[in-house]
Amino acid sequence: CFTQGAQQGIFTCLQILTKENDYVLHEELTYPGFHRAVEANGVKPLSVPLTLEGLDLTALESYCKQYRPKLLYITPNIQNPTNVHYSALQKEKLINLSQQYNFYIIEDDVNYCFSEDWSLPMQQKASERIFYLSSLSKYVAGGLRVAFAIVPKLFQHAFNANIHSQCWM
Repeated sequence: CFTQGAQQGIFTCLQILTKENDYVLHEELTYPGFHRAVEANGVKPLSVPLTLEGLDLTALESYCKQYRPKLLYITPNIQNPTNVHYSALQKEKLINLSQQYNFYIIEDDVNYCFSEDWSLPMQQKASERIFYLSSLSKYVAGGLRVAFAIVPKLFQHAFNANIHSQCWM
């Protein structure tokens, strides 16, 4: 599905996966637009500390047990703004935690990595749990708001209908 930037993809994921007062997880330093979408949707953000490998998995699991979050927003290829690259093991553990604690992952990808730094999206390993977003604004031009989303099959109709209710594209 095409969106008017990754921001619309984030907003739409929040719209279809959460209701007011649900908890959502994010990296402690994260894209500011995520906070705007969280606020607009009336959900409660939980900031997960970062390590050199990505998210602090102990803190993440603790939040999962205590708050039962609906989703996790991450930028695993090049974390924005720290540039941390999540390891393959870290990504695998995140997928396992997503399945164990029943939350979805929004994987916001930056496609301007050097080829030696780029890794296969997590979405390729868990397509039923991960919403994959990427946009031209991250690679071509900041003002060019054209993005795409790869959405789990179960949510494709709801995602498309929500995008349709926001704009014609």
